[in-house]
Amino acid sequence: MIFLAIGYVKELDEPVSFMDKIRYYFLNEIEVEKFDGNFIFRLPICEKNMEKKYEKIVEKLLLYLKKYRIKSVIFSDNLSNKGESSIIFRDEFYKRNFGQVDQNKKLMQYMPFEILEYILHLQHRDIKQEDVYFLIKKDSRMDFNFLDKFIKNCKTVNIITNDLARFQKIQQDLYEQESIVLGVSNNKSKSLRKAKYIFNVNMNQKDLLKLKIQRNSIIIHMHPGVKYEENCFQGINVNKILITIPDEYVEKLDAINAIDGDKIDIEKFYESILLDKIEKEKNNSLVQTESYIRNTYFSLANDIIQKDEIKIRALVGNHGIISKNEIIENGKILYENDKKLYEKVECVN
Repeated sequence: MIFLAIGYVKELDEPVSFMDKIRYYFLNEIEVEKFDGNFIFRLPICEKNMEKKYEKIVEKLLLYLKKYRIKSVIFSDNLSNKGESSIIFRDEFYKRNFGQVDQNKKLMQYMPFEILEYILHLQHRDIKQEDVYFLIKKDSRMDFNFLDKFIKNCKTVNIITNDLARFQKIQQDLYEQESIVLGVSNNKSKSLRKAKYIFNVNMNQKDLLKLKIQRNSIIIHMHPGVKYEENCFQGINVNKILITIPDEYVEKLDAINAIDGDKIDIEKFYESILLDKIEKEKNNSLVQTESYIRNTYFSLANDIIQKDEIKIRALVGNHGIISKNEIIENGKILYENDKKLYEKVECVN
């Protein structure tokens, strides 16, 4: 049996008895249930008491997490989508810098190459013939190991950034050591004019809306809560991935979801397993400097994902699951655009 120290945070069912209402809504008690080495925490959240008492509930939950040495937390679907009260609660919780699992963005950050492979497989395109673009704001803490697979496998990798000095150094080192050309620019409008496959690494909504992106591009957002919605844009926003997980994990998740009606989805569940495994690997490492841990985090995560044989089963966009047919049709349009551009260049020459 796999032991994983994970906290499943759910919404408490409406108390029936008067004494239970006192316990949960006035004393803010949290119901705790141990399950297969893990813990389920049911929180007394309701619209009436949330704004005034969320700090006390957060404090109590954090004490439980510390007591049981829990590093990964999953919020149930109900709790994640309960409106203003749950947003207030989760915002307060996030301020404490705890290793929460929420919007599925960890998987987006750890599987970017696999996302591109999934798209190109459906579009019958060779990854070695494709250019890929990355939108990256300056961030000294960022681990750029995720770029390695793209640099080794794609036709060209192009970085659009305001951190020119750092990437020009990487550009120079790559060319001198491996004769690999890396595109680096801060000219956002010109650089993205022909971009088909774009990864938004850490730009926010305001940054993104300043850009001029070709109308049929596919934009993969690694940053949460962002989408590109210009009026003329007819491309695809990828905001989330859906995955398949090993049978042993499926059985564990089914058992957890069978306890009550407040469900936890596969992606959040696997993220919690992934974060827990990374935490264990970090603790076992002989080198514990902050820079070392930060620079090996992606590699650790990707190794675990490969060993677990995690596969992408679907992509999710602005309006739900993106059909395979939509991705295929997008590929045909991009191919036709390429063909017209090539013919135009031929005519000029």
